[in-house]
Amino acid sequence: MVDPHRLLALALTAFALIVVPGPSVLFVISRGLVHGRRAGLATVLGNASGLAVQVVAVALGLGAVVASSVTAPPLQLLVLGALCVAIALVSDSAWAVTAGSARAWLARRPERLATMGGVGGVVTVGLGLRLLLTGRSD
Repeated sequence: MVDPHRLLALALTAFALIVVPGPSVLFVISRGLVHGRRAGLATVLGNASGLAVQVVAVALGLGAVVASSVTAPPLQLLVLGALCVAIALVSDSAWAVTAGSARAWLARRPERLATMGGVGGVVTVGLGLRLLLTGRSD
């Protein structure tokens, strides 16, 4: 079975990686802002389902790179993977509910939604320009 100290270490590491907004969280937030809490939470379930499929695939030994480096029993991988899925569900659901609640506030005045759309566009263009000007090092 899984050593409790390793389980805690994995939980803390997974939490740190999951709670930081990345593309998945940004997608959840955008769906929550545009379509409300229900759509945001549905997106969370879709993301978690995809992660669960990956966990099962790895636990069953699929994927040559992962399978060749894995030394844990399939049950241990399932337990650790399920922990990651659970943390992602909780964290992403919090983002979805927050975005859905913000949508209600934003929707009360149309100019708020327009401002959010403009800010999102400026950020996207800014990130694209930064990438264009700095390039990639790899």
